[in-house]
Amino acid sequence: MKVAVDVATLLRVQADALDVQARTLRAQADAVETGGAVAQPTPHYATAKSNPLGSARAFLNAHRRGHFHTFKRGREVAALWTDVATWIESRKIVPRERKPVDEADDDRALLIDAGLQLPPANRRAGRR
Repeated sequence: MKVAVDVATLLRVQADALDVQARTLRAQADAVETGGAVAQPTPHYATAKSNPLGSARAFLNAHRRGHFHTFKRGREVAALWTDVATWIESRKIVPRERKPVDEADDDRALLIDAGLQLPPANRRAGRR
């Protein structure tokens, strides 16, 4: 009988703990929905060994030129990962629009259509 009482007490304690945890999670979810509390991840730092550029030399050269804010962490140069990624995004070039190729203007295509055997357009195309 004593064992049954102990088990029942243990189950009640665990149920109370789960109820408290559920209420806490509901309160946190409500706060996030209303904008009261926003979970912020800890910042991820980029170093010469680990960075979004993929090259230690490129990271250190960009640091020396002052493209993003850096600081010393021990003997390493570090920067916020988001700062480095933002700088990379700012350097992207919009691709040029290519002029549509009109086959009628291409002399080479006209000669090939006429049945002539022409060497490759690039002299090195056949060699490797």
